[in-house]
Amino acid sequence: MAPVKVAHIVYSWLPVTQNWVFTQLRFNDACVPTVVSMTGENEGQFPVERRFTAFPSTFAGSVGLFMARYWIRQPAGFLRTVLAGTAPDIIHGHFSHESWRILPMARSMELPLITTFYGLDVDKLPRRKAWKRRYKELFSYGTRFLVEGPFMGKRLEAIGCPAEKIRVVALGIDRSLYGAAQRTGSKNGDPVKVLFTGLGREKKGAPDAAATFINAARRQPRLELHLIGDGGYRPKVERMLREAQLLHRAVFHGYVPFDRYRSLLFECDIVLVPSRYAKDGDCEGGAPVVCIEALASGVPVVGTRHCD
Repeated sequence: MAPVKVAHIVYSWLPVTQNWVFTQLRFNDACVPTVVSMTGENEGQFPVERRFTAFPSTFAGSVGLFMARYWIRQPAGFLRTVLAGTAPDIIHGHFSHESWRILPMARSMELPLITTFYGLDVDKLPRRKAWKRRYKELFSYGTRFLVEGPFMGKRLEAIGCPAEKIRVVALGIDRSLYGAAQRTGSKNGDPVKVLFTGLGREKKGAPDAAATFINAARRQPRLELHLIGDGGYRPKVERMLREAQLLHRAVFHGYVPFDRYRSLLFECDIVLVPSRYAKDGDCEGGAPVVCIEALASGVPVVGTRHCD
């Protein structure tokens, strides 16, 4: 049987924080992937043989992307050329808004449309009047809607997706990149390192991570907090740690390459994942991939009961 040709639609190929999309493509040997994106980044870290970018990282591309933001659909001429040339059997949108952008093209070419929901598109977008209307259109045409776990499946059904179109497909990881044998961790007398990722999104619970660390660190002088990423919650976390006189026991690494993230994961002793619902409804949806990566590496996870 010939492999299925799939056109994967993403906004950008590929943020490091979405490395799990690459894993889905890389290990699905039943399909031949083509990636279609609006922009590109980190292409060297996530190589795909067939990849098409509407607006490359040039001056002309930047101008084109700026203009395209006023038109929510994908650029039709670019899409039609790519899809006609690659002749996919299926279109797979990663996040519901990417599927909705390409919906007119999928319909005109009579191609099955698969959509994977990842979190904000389950709870945040449905609160907006425009997206309620768009989801009705998407649910009507779409062939299948994939979710990470049963909790997200129930949420999707609650916002109008037909239950018979929903499938649970858990996210996986590359096991060769993770494992207890690669852990270093702390030795006797070393700091006990706690790892947190997610200073840019409310749903990641950065202030909760800081409060938890402060509470524990006052009783355990060996605890040390390591934070990956950056964003709007960094000043608040720094202020909380400073006021608790514990800023000297925190290391802010900023954004790091994927390999450096793995090194930090192996060096740490605990991964802290205090996920929560944001005020605008944004949530993890399924299980954060950092949980899967940590557990596969034998690193204990301290987290909240949240989504899947």
